[in-house]
Amino acid sequence: MNPMIWRLREAGENNLGLACSEEGLLLARTSLIERRDDRFVVRGQREIERLLSCAYRTDLAADRLMPGLATVAAAMNANDQCLARIAAVHLRIPDLPDQAARDHMEAEDILIKSAYWNVALHPHDIHKASPDDPKHPGWPAGTEGGSAENSVQRTAR
Repeated sequence: MNPMIWRLREAGENNLGLACSEEGLLLARTSLIERRDDRFVVRGQREIERLLSCAYRTDLAADRLMPGLATVAAAMNANDQCLARIAAVHLRIPDLPDQAARDHMEAEDILIKSAYWNVALHPHDIHKASPDDPKHPGWPAGTEGGSAENSVQRTAR
């Protein structure tokens, strides 16, 4: 039986493994820790689970990884590259099986990021239609001419 050897790779076009770079912590070419406003930030657990599940073609939970990712991000923010790399190796994330897995993970990353970009896909921006609006039944509350505006006008009378 061969023991598993955990290591970092160099970031680059053909990388299939874990790599520390000036962009953050990458798995293949997709960030698990990314730079935001001059700080390194761990992506959300649900995002990481989606990415890893696509990459390894099975449902994966990221519970065990989150504290280690936080350690890597803290070390990167302290500009301690040695500690960041040691902590990254201790995550014990295997290389992706092939380029198809990398491509699938990158496609999922694009979907995740496009949901943040597209305001229409944000659930907190969706309002229930108001059936009690006689002028515009079914208009979302809070829209111009919608029920929230009319209710303010009715209470002002």
